[in-house]
Amino acid sequence: MRTIFTQLCLAFSLNTPAGELTVRFTGVSSPKGEIMVALYASEDQYKLWKSCRNAKIPASGDKTVVFADLPKGNYVVSAYQDKNSNGELDKALFGIPTEPYGFSRNPFSRLGAPSFDKAALAIGDDKLETVVDLQ
Repeated sequence: MRTIFTQLCLAFSLNTPAGELTVRFTGVSSPKGEIMVALYASEDQYKLWKSCRNAKIPASGDKTVVFADLPKGNYVVSAYQDKNSNGELDKALFGIPTEPYGFSRNPFSRLGAPSFDKAALAIGDDKLETVVDLQ
């Protein structure tokens, strides 16, 4: 019985359409540190800063990350260049970031992170490429 259930689960998972998101980063100010990337699959995740996927890539390297096997939906990418490799976005007075950061769709936001809707990308069954400009 367990074998039949396992085979059915595998068969359905192989037929489930999945998308792929390739993110390229520009605006990297120096080759120091890493680019820390977070992917959010819902507005609730985004508001709580609870990402569904993460990546860390060298700032001196290819500056591209691929998220594969994504179910259809809206996603937001946030990223920052961790120049001093301390694992957090450094901030100055009043919480203003001192390291380059950015979001998918590159929305302008004077105070704080942009809304989920302004930064969201629609992922379908195909491949999507986007550019995040770190500022």
